[in-house]
Amino acid sequence: FLTKGLADVAASLVRMYLALFVAAVDAGELQTKLLAALLLGVNRALPYAPPGALDAGAAAPEVDALFGLAHAGTGPARVQALQLLERLCRGGDDKLKARFQRALYAL
Repeated sequence: FLTKGLADVAASLVRMYLALFVAAVDAGELQTKLLAALLLGVNRALPYAPPGALDAGAAAPEVDALFGLAHAGTGPARVQALQLLERLCRGGDDKLKARFQRALYAL
């Protein structure tokens, strides 16, 4: 189990899950349970990671892949993608918030 004392491990998990996520999306596997599981892992590890472990500006390919999944994935994967995008929107980027709103209302 993760704790606040294992912030480095949590940050590594977030990076690893996102790298696997982008690789799966690039391979065209949008309709698999794997994507939902990877996003669930990110959503579970992120609260224990240090602030800034997932930055929308630095994670542009991941954010684009998340929006692609939010529009074209399976139901559970879309929900996980939208949850993660909502966390990213808390940073205050207006373009990202507008894009998130479009993806959410398209659901």
